[in-house]
Amino acid sequence: MVLAHREDYPRGMGRSTEFGNHTDRAVRVVVLAQEEARVMMHDAYIGPEHLLLGLVHAEPDAVQTALGVWPDDVREAIMRFASPGPLDTSASFPFTPEALEALKAAQRASREFPSDHVGIKHLLFGVLSVHGDRLDRALEDAGVDRDSAHARVGAALAQGRSTGLGGATGSDRPPTSG
Repeated sequence: MVLAHREDYPRGMGRSTEFGNHTDRAVRVVVLAQEEARVMMHDAYIGPEHLLLGLVHAEPDAVQTALGVWPDDVREAIMRFASPGPLDTSASFPFTPEALEALKAAQRASREFPSDHVGIKHLLFGVLSVHGDRLDRALEDAGVDRDSAHARVGAALAQGRSTGLGGATGSDRPPTSG
């Protein structure tokens, strides 16, 4: 799915915003995070656990390589710590401070490991950089060694590899104008 039109983005995520340097695949992950929150009726917010679910949905091979566990195990662990939320699915869900920090950490990673865009690896690095109650419990429950996973993603970013985290980077090109 290529997101080329402004109406394809959640509110506040047009190309002219802070998401303008995200690849289409990275934006898709954020859109999927919003959908995961909506479908699972979480607490009407998007947290770092939803960003991770978006990554699991969009890039399961990259998640498996980076985290060292099966993507389904991550999803199941997050679901165990989910609580039902409101049934109104029409409103936009805000990002939690932790999710915003994960997105900022992804931006910083794209600057620290020189890149002209924020891609899948940057988002995964950002999610692993923050702590949130549900995220922390789910990662632990799924058997993820967060420090090792964070180091693997950081090493892949530092090497500037176009391979190494599943299919996450080979076609993770900067966004097309439109």
